[in-house]
Amino acid sequence: MDKKILDIIQNLPSYVDLSQSHSNGFKVGAQYVRVSTEDQVELSPITQLKLGLEFANAHHILVPREYIFIEHGGVSGRNVKNRHEFKRMIGLAKSNVHLFDCILVWRFSRFARNQEESIVYKSLLSKNKIDVISITEPIDDSPFGKLNERIIEWMDEYYSIRLSDEVLRGMKENARRGAYQSNPPIGYDYVGNKNPPCINKSEQEIIQRIFHTFLDGYSVTQIARLLNESGYRSKRGSLFESRTIQYILTNPFYIGKVRWNYFNRSTHSYNKDSDVIIADGIHTPIITMDIWNAVQEQVQRKKRPFKKRDLSICKHWLSGVLECSCCHKSLAFCSMNRSGYTYQQFKCWGYTKGMCSISNSIRVDRAEEYVLSALKQLCKTNRPYHFNVNSAPATNNELEHLNSQLKRLSLQETRYTDSYANGIDSIDEYREHKMSIQKERTKLNKQIDTLSNTKFDVPSATDQTLTSITSIYPILMANTTDFVQKGNAIRSILARIVFDKESFTFQFYFYLTQ
Repeated sequence: MDKKILDIIQNLPSYVDLSQSHSNGFKVGAQYVRVSTEDQVELSPITQLKLGLEFANAHHILVPREYIFIEHGGVSGRNVKNRHEFKRMIGLAKSNVHLFDCILVWRFSRFARNQEESIVYKSLLSKNKIDVISITEPIDDSPFGKLNERIIEWMDEYYSIRLSDEVLRGMKENARRGAYQSNPPIGYDYVGNKNPPCINKSEQEIIQRIFHTFLDGYSVTQIARLLNESGYRSKRGSLFESRTIQYILTNPFYIGKVRWNYFNRSTHSYNKDSDVIIADGIHTPIITMDIWNAVQEQVQRKKRPFKKRDLSICKHWLSGVLECSCCHKSLAFCSMNRSGYTYQQFKCWGYTKGMCSISNSIRVDRAEEYVLSALKQLCKTNRPYHFNVNSAPATNNELEHLNSQLKRLSLQETRYTDSYANGIDSIDEYREHKMSIQKERTKLNKQIDTLSNTKFDVPSATDQTLTSITSIYPILMANTTDFVQKGNAIRSILARIVFDKESFTFQFYFYLTQ
């Protein structure tokens, strides 16, 4: 707070000093002072404070130093969220002890620029016998005076809305011209004097490492972990997160462009592409267009409608991809030592937890052999071969739901059979339950057949899918590729591989590449 303001406040008497004067007919008042950064017509805090104290002295109002409430910096009056001194003042006003009789403001717009909030808080204060007094807008207690006060509040809110619109319009125009309206991201330093941001050499290395590591096949989570383990920190000195890496990879600032209105902080959501402004800047790019385009293509390819466990905490590149044909839970990687021999297999996670009745398991080396063999066959024939194109995620989810309902019916049927066998249900009751289940099963099977036989017109997309398979096959075969890179590669084309031990078949569900 300004030293001059502090000196004025310190020279005021305390509430204890004024207690005797208050009993002699003087009112005790509080004063609220606020300025907003975008409003250039309002008075400075110290001027508002001086005028308020002069008004108080002329109207026999005593203002103790404890009841001076001044917002720090420019704060908007549209809502009370960031007005900490206002909330503290209202808290004291609501206390059981009557601490002051009125609140002085330079103008009603200082109290609030939102008529709804103004009415709410003034009504609350009125119940506690506390008046809000504008020292420049005198209002009497008549009905006409109250009406005039409401008109002033409405005009203040209208002015604030218009001012906000003008500021927004100006910022949009600046954005279209490539002007810099916020602090630069990591990799750049603010220069000032309307000069473009300059490159921070040490942070530049971080940005380049992020882009190149992503192109090497690492996920955003893995990149964040690598940076943190290497001792790198964000611009604010905090640890990197996956969302931070994602933001950096998609920020066009690094190719010399300025993006504005990308994120709505009030709703914590991203704005529509049509509302985002991207213009050419005049700062030096860190990333070349070739690398940027390759990264954006890979970002789009990795967008998936479901969530898998991050590969960096798995133990094999097929982890999270292989599924049980019975319960559709993952086949977990298991490693056991038997007589000095390490035995590795994928085993149904649901079976180990007692949630699946079939032990779908396969040796790791055999799973690798069959998966690689199937992909190799696809690359050779260059045509769809024994695989299901995952072209409709919503349809797949619906199929899973219908299958789960079938399993539920089977459990019900077993319980009804047991009830009849134990003499709990009669033969007629058992027959009725049986017919009801059969009818429901027929209905579900019909829906499943309809969804399963749905045809999609995807010949060109299938060609692109096969191209993607061909591009990742060498990565899976290379001895120099680690399991994280292999796992990221196969996850980029495959939603899942369903394994059935009884028939020893693998059902591949590839992503539909557009």
